[in-house]
Amino acid sequence: MTTLLHLEPHSAPVTHVTSRIIFTLAVIAIIGLAIWGMRRAWLGKAKKFSHLPAPESAVPANSIAVTDAFESRFAGSTVSGQWLNRITVHALGTPRGVVASVNSDGIFIKDDADFSLWLPKADLTAVRTGRGIAGDVVEPQGMVILTWTLGDQSIDTGLRINRNSDHEEFLKSARELVNGVSA
Repeated sequence: MTTLLHLEPHSAPVTHVTSRIIFTLAVIAIIGLAIWGMRRAWLGKAKKFSHLPAPESAVPANSIAVTDAFESRFAGSTVSGQWLNRITVHALGTPRGVVASVNSDGIFIKDDADFSLWLPKADLTAVRTGRGIAGDVVEPQGMVILTWTLGDQSIDTGLRINRNSDHEEFLKSARELVNGVSA
């Protein structure tokens, strides 16, 4: 019986530890290079937009809220007309959950942490709806896109208002603010 056991086929040899370690290190190096490349590209874009001044972040004391503060998703900001060319300075390109409201003389966007953005009426040039911005795509007409100027740059900022009824109210009020007429 013991002589028959040694004649049967054996299992595959154990993998060599050295080749496993080399393979693991190669995968880690490739992932590290990819992360380094993405960081370098992001910093290169930040350098491209470094001439932009910091946007206003505080609501003027005499400003009156026209709408409630609506729960929204800040999709980010891009160069106007180039929906994939994300602005990478002053946290304008970072998507986040925010609350947004239309005031008598501008639009205020704020998150729970340290991001706040005040878009004065004088800087707002257009309000429209669209399918998406900065790689964030929603249903047709599902995103409010605010076009405004910062320094010499025209910027599109995308907001996805959470509730449909809030979306309509925010859009109507923002258009009235920019166009200067009641709809």
